[in-house]
Amino acid sequence: MQSDKRKRLEANGWHVGTAEKFLGLNKQETAIVETITAMSKNHPLVDVSRDDAIPYFMWDYRYTVRQIKNALATGDEEKKIWLMAKIMRDARYADVWKFISLQDFLKYRQRLMPRLGREKAFWEFLYSRWIKQGIIQDADYSNPAAK
Repeated sequence: MQSDKRKRLEANGWHVGTAEKFLGLNKQETAIVETITAMSKNHPLVDVSRDDAIPYFMWDYRYTVRQIKNALATGDEEKKIWLMAKIMRDARYADVWKFISLQDFLKYRQRLMPRLGREKAFWEFLYSRWIKQGIIQDADYSNPAAK
């Protein structure tokens, strides 16, 4: 992690550490995690940079990156919300933002949340932290636990 990013996170109250320390891994377990992580970074199934690729989170529908981006840009609203929810449920966090803008997330948030299944709590947590940290403002946000 870049030092300026680390300093910004720590200034906002975040603790920055390693997966090894957080999970309490021994050296062998750490080596396994690092190997798997390194291998997965360049694996074609997780490559969402090529328009002709079928991303890992679309294994069941076999849409290409191009088709996904086109549907999100020009599709009807119901299909767009379905696709956004699928991406938010099944894609890695970093990959979500390669397809969905923050503006679209905020615009459709109320309709997306019920469709997120087991990932709903994750996205609600992020949303509440973004508000608490002043990253976004939302007048209709009413979760008192996050304030």
